[in-house]
Amino acid sequence: MDVAKKTPPPKFTMPKVFSSVWMEGMQYVHINLPDVSASLKSLTTEHADGSNYWYMMMLIRFCLQFDEFGVLATLTYLGTGAVEVSNLQCVVGLHEAYLNCAISSFQQNLVSDWISFFRETWASAIYHDRFQEFCVRLNTALKYDEGIRIVVEAVKRHVAETGDLKEAMELAQAQAGRGGKALMPTTKKMIELNLLDYLSANREVLNMYFLPRAGGGGGNGGNT
Repeated sequence: MDVAKKTPPPKFTMPKVFSSVWMEGMQYVHINLPDVSASLKSLTTEHADGSNYWYMMMLIRFCLQFDEFGVLATLTYLGTGAVEVSNLQCVVGLHEAYLNCAISSFQQNLVSDWISFFRETWASAIYHDRFQEFCVRLNTALKYDEGIRIVVEAVKRHVAETGDLKEAMELAQAQAGRGGKALMPTTKKMIELNLLDYLSANREVLNMYFLPRAGGGGGNGGNT
């Protein structure tokens, strides 16, 4: 008798979300990828809740953990104020470059509170339901870009010579620069064009960004 082939279990990729409300209105949120690396970089912000006397002694804690590739793997929040869980689940699984250079922003003391950080205008685009499509399209385009190929080859060479993945990723960040400033001009132009296409296609929803209209007309009012 033929032994039936065993179907492998499905591979889950979407973040797992846990949210609950505790005593005294404390909210706990934990969001993580199905497969989390053992080596994570933790970046935590905390501040006192000054809404009333009872909460003055409590700290609002918000911790992001990134893997060795710079991907946000886990997010944990504990505090007295409600947070937008449906928005926060969109950021887990994204590379920090998509998150307004979250790691370097934190290291340069540009982030005092992750809650406020993810409520800024720039973050509206990543909460849109078509943002994942944009990421896939951009990643596909980057595979064939000369500037990215140079960075990738340098990283591969460093790993082959030293075996140190952490150093290799630091090398990649240095060669790309904060916000891609050190990339080749053609690479930056390609990324900008893809981003403009995404924002233009969703102009009616993402109307907080200033975009030029076809034919030289005025753009939408809003932030750049």
